[in-house]
Formats: sequence, C-alpha cells, structure tokens
Amino acid sequence: MDEVGINQALLQKIVYSIGRAVEHDLPEYLQEHRKETNNATVQLRGDFINDDLRRNLVDEEIQLIPFKRFVWEGRINHS
Repeated sequence: MDEVGINQALLQKIVYSIGRAVEHDLPEYLQEHRKETNNATVQLRGDFINDDLRRNLVDEEIQLIPFKRFVWEGRINHS
C-alpha cells in the first residue's frame, strides 16, 4: 500500500492558525465589539481561520485557493 507523506511544518501552521483564530482572534473581537446577541459568531470563526491561514501559510511555495460551498466561502492550500 502506498504511503501518503505528511508535511509536518505545514500541518503545524494549519493547526496554529485554527487555534489562534478560535482562542485569540474571535474572543478579542467579541470583547471589542459587544453586541446584544452574537449570531454571527459561527461565521466569524471561519473568517478568522481563513485570515490566519493567509497570514501564516502563504509564501512563495504555498498559495490559498478560494472556493465556495453555497453561501459559505473557504480557502484550501496548494503547494
């Protein structure tokens, strides 16, 4: 059976980006922009993840490719 190689450095950057978005960016945003309700929180989480992926992954070897799933937009990397 063929083995799939895993780029550990890339995987670490992805995990870091997700963690930063959920543990830092979103709570900071919610504290600075207090609302009566926070219905947009679910979508904001994805927005912060995509921003952090762009900030932490993209370089001369890796690019993020935009895609849509119904009204939701995401990013996938390509190296």
